[in-house]
This record gives sequence, C-alpha cells and structure tokens, in this order.
Amino acid sequence: MFPITIAVPIAVPIAVPMVGVLDYSAALAHGLKLRSNIRWKLILTLLPFSLSGVLLALYLFNTIDAQILKKFLGGFIISIPPQIV
Repeated sequence: MFPITIAVPIAVPIAVPMVGVLDYSAALAHGLKLRSNIRWKLILTLLPFSLSGVLLALYLFNTIDAQILKKFLGGFIISIPPQIV
C-alpha cells in the first residue's frame, strides 16, 4: 500500500533552502555514524581532481556568457535519454 501524502503549499524560496539544509544535515549524520566504513585512501586520491573540477566550473560559469550557458545546459538536459530519468 502506498503511504498517504499531504501536499502542503510552501513557497519555493522557503522550501528549497529548507530541503537543502535537511539533506546536508542528514548526510552529515549518516556520514558520522558510518565513518569507520569510509575508504579514506580513495577519498584522498579523488579529492584533488574534485577540487580542480569545482574550480574550473566556477571559472567557466563566471566567464562564459549567460545565454551560451543556458543553451549549452538546455541541450545537455535534453540530450539525457528518457531511460535514465
């Protein structure tokens, strides 16, 4: 049986940050609870590449024109096969 859900209308400017805070706090609690299972060597191996990718993305998003980014990201989203979604 499916659980009954009640739709509560919440404004987007309130709901999005609230969901973000709840998601991050749940991930932090889960990570702290299971930190003994974390493969730290793998994390440390991937960390430099992750940080360089974030820095590159920040640079590109700040330097490329917004209209070009909209078209590129729109095309990228449309190109995702429906099976994945």
